[in-house]
Amino acid sequence: LNNYHHILLLLLPPPPLLVSFPSSTVTTIVIRIPWGYGGSMRRGRQKQGQIERQECSKRGREREVGDKRDREADEPPLVGLAHCLEHAVLLGSKNNTATTTLREQAGEAGGSLSASTGLCYTMFTVSAAASRAPALVARLLDHLRQPSLLTNEIMAELSAVDAENERNKSTDGRRQRAVLRAEAVRGPSTTPHPFSIFGTGSAESLSRDGPDGLQAALRDFHRRYYHLRDAEVVLVGPQSQADLATMWSQALAASEPQSPPTPDQVEQHILYPDEATTWQPDSCIFQQVGTILGYTPLKPLRSVEVFFQGLPVIKLWRQKPWDLISHCIGHEGAGSILAFLRARGLASGLSAGCWFSCETSSIFSVTVHLTPLADEAPGTLRQVLLAV
Repeated sequence: LNNYHHILLLLLPPPPLLVSFPSSTVTTIVIRIPWGYGGSMRRGRQKQGQIERQECSKRGREREVGDKRDREADEPPLVGLAHCLEHAVLLGSKNNTATTTLREQAGEAGGSLSASTGLCYTMFTVSAAASRAPALVARLLDHLRQPSLLTNEIMAELSAVDAENERNKSTDGRRQRAVLRAEAVRGPSTTPHPFSIFGTGSAESLSRDGPDGLQAALRDFHRRYYHLRDAEVVLVGPQSQADLATMWSQALAASEPQSPPTPDQVEQHILYPDEATTWQPDSCIFQQVGTILGYTPLKPLRSVEVFFQGLPVIKLWRQKPWDLISHCIGHEGAGSILAFLRARGLASGLSAGCWFSCETSSIFSVTVHLTPLADEAPGTLRQVLLAV
């Protein structure tokens, strides 16, 4: 199931998805927090705009704040800042006084902890033995909702972020290609592409405003986007769905602040250890849960995949011949390879596309889904290959 977390999360509504696997001995929770171009970003802007309008109405500066909000509407959050916050929230929390780190606690519980940041979301995955999962989940939620984000912790972790950025320069081919693509399409430019720092941020890019400036930026980012009501959650374990739901509810309750907010503090989202304000807990009560049903394939699926050496990558960024070829050989109408094979009862489907094998070359692949006739009759496979 770990291989399909991304697929599951793409399909999720806000309520958590609870998956019961009685044969498993480990409970896993995946929390994905959207902050980029998704709904969380829009809701964050709406809430921030409401706060700004309330403040400026008192001071008579509606037009000034409105202009500022319009200017910032098209500016996405800095990916490097999101990655730095991913590291920082795991360092400590307001309520936690344990001597072990969250990662160490996961290891002691027979599990693991991992986190990753993409171009528009940050995802946390934690697993533990089923009997020790509730405490670990509660602590993870505490870190996500009330991280300490102290200056000394942030600056100490910044070296790890910078080291990851240096490593990505030579290992992250996807982002390397994005830089090369920008240069190929628009030509050499004096303005570096945003991916030139590979989205991870660096000690230089993140500390331009000093320790206090970075701390303020991280806290502002956290206030805007780390809302559990917008998060996508998957819980997988040997427990029943009812037990998983109970564990999640108890973990939410354990991570909430001890005292409720006062009326004038409702808009404040988070309480940091060195701030004298409080925050409104997230509303994360789910009304429905997802269900996954097992299935057994009725027959094996056979397919043939053929690879062709493609054009240089730079040419593909400037023109798209393979897109036209894919359509011509795989459309439903007469004259295509798919129609030719279907008429002979040899194929039930066909897909084709181009992908990059490295920085300079590409591969064009054609996949033909065979019928039982093509799989069993002698000589039919040769006909399929000749058609392709």
